[in-house]
Amino acid sequence: MKRGSKPILAVVSLILLAGMSDLQYARYIPKDGELPMAFEYPQDWPLDTEQGKIEPYRQIRILGPRNNENSYRSYFIVLRAPLQADGKYKSVADFLKNYKEHLMRRSEVLSEGKTKLGGMEAQEMLAQYTMPAWHHQDLNAPEVPVKTRIVVASDNNYLYQLMYSADAREFDAHTKTFERLIETFHLP
Repeated sequence: MKRGSKPILAVVSLILLAGMSDLQYARYIPKDGELPMAFEYPQDWPLDTEQGKIEPYRQIRILGPRNNENSYRSYFIVLRAPLQADGKYKSVADFLKNYKEHLMRRSEVLSEGKTKLGGMEAQEMLAQYTMPAWHHQDLNAPEVPVKTRIVVASDNNYLYQLMYSADAREFDAHTKTFERLIETFHLP
């Protein structure tokens, strides 16, 4: 590193950190017919909803920024699915077993543990895998190392999953934002 470049690097780092701390949050509060839950998310991240056509789930996708290579978009998912008899899964453990069995190629579970979600006992898992190039729209897209963190809980009727997925090389950039989503999540 050239002499005198350290102060410039320090200033640039401070500007980047200051920009990240200015993130403004919106509060998702359900209206009639929407998912009965509340949480905070970055207000400038687009939000869309989806209802399963085959499986009876509903989810909210919160779309974050694209990675530096423009080959992957970070996102959060907030999902609610009925437990059996109406749903696909019997329990949180059943959901996690299925999730692990269907991870992408070259996957690795980095950690697992217990936590809380909206006052409920929950399980969390951090996994890393490679998103193949064929998964992307762009024919020249490179493979992308992806890291995903999920937190899963149930209230005996429904399963709740919060997920954060991002390019593994940039995963830490929005970890605190996902923590805020977890901390503010609650059922009305």
